[in-house]
Amino acid sequence: MKEKNNIKFKIIVFLLIALGIGSEFYPYKKVIQDYREYKKRIAPYTADREVFYPDGVLKYKKEGKKEEYYHRNGALRRVQENSKADIRYDIGGNVIERFAQEESKVENGVDKIYSVNGNIVAESNYKNGKLDGSKKIYFIDSKDIFAEENYRDGMKVGEQKYYFKNGDIEVYEKYDENGKLKIKNEFFFSGEPKSSYDFTEKNRRESVEYNEDTKKIKEKEIILYSDNEEILEEIKEHYNENGIKRYITKEVKKSNLEETNIYYENGNLQYTYYELFGKRMPIGKTYYKNGNLDTNNYYDETNKKLISEKYFENGKLESKTIHENKEMISDIEYYIEYRNNGKKFYEVKKVGDKKIEKFYGKTEKLLYENVIEGDK
Repeated sequence: MKEKNNIKFKIIVFLLIALGIGSEFYPYKKVIQDYREYKKRIAPYTADREVFYPDGVLKYKKEGKKEEYYHRNGALRRVQENSKADIRYDIGGNVIERFAQEESKVENGVDKIYSVNGNIVAESNYKNGKLDGSKKIYFIDSKDIFAEENYRDGMKVGEQKYYFKNGDIEVYEKYDENGKLKIKNEFFFSGEPKSSYDFTEKNRRESVEYNEDTKKIKEKEIILYSDNEEILEEIKEHYNENGIKRYITKEVKKSNLEETNIYYENGNLQYTYYELFGKRMPIGKTYYKNGNLDTNNYYDETNKKLISEKYFENGKLESKTIHENKEMISDIEYYIEYRNNGKKFYEVKKVGDKKIEKFYGKTEKLLYENVIEGDK
């Protein structure tokens, strides 16, 4: 019996000690949980893996502590191991001692770069030590062209083309005679557009980005410039995965006025509001899902008053309010309300220091009139 009591006592003491340790350890529980979550998040990046470009050309490879990076044409670009060994290669896979991928040894004429297997991977024309004329780059394991570029006096001019392994265009660029980019189009491996940039107009820049999964338009940006390249207006359009507008913002830089339009899932406009110097303004419009106007708040610039209108879903005016000034919280000078058949129902009008309300019947016949403020 005594022995059983000793065992019970030991168990109780053990539990008390364990409980004490547990209570002391509790503050560090969240830290450990966070660390475990962090390890889960980075696991895909620390594990051995291979990453490929869309056309199957190897882009990155990791084996243990060794990491390999590849040029777009498939040539080895860099090998890093143990964060110490860092070897770099040119587009032919040849070891180089500096970060520059290539440096011509030809002052005038054609410079050629060969792979480690002796195959030509690049041909570049030089004049006075600068790229001038055509330049071609080939995939490392074939004679298929990866890039066709054109230069003059060291800068890109005219058309530049970059290809997938199957020969389809991946990137198309066009530069003017001064080396400024005017057009750039990128494509998915499937052939659909990935993004486009149009800088051909002097005072207008347009860029479009497409959704990788649905291939529908994702974002669009239009920037308007002055002659001295100062941004005047900036318009940004955002679309859902099906290419239907979600919202559009338009910012006028000079006045610091921003207009925002929000859309329903069916593509119809839901509401429009404005911000001035980052502060929401009382003017704007809201719409029903069927496209009809719901509310309309606007300034009467002649009388310097804010007018608020509310509409039925069928498009008929429901009520109208005229505020004393440009603020929504200002005193109301006039209010009128209608039935859904368009007939007047109720009216409040400020006359001097009085406010007079009127009620109307179904035929708009005056039924009742009353002074609700001021002298009676």
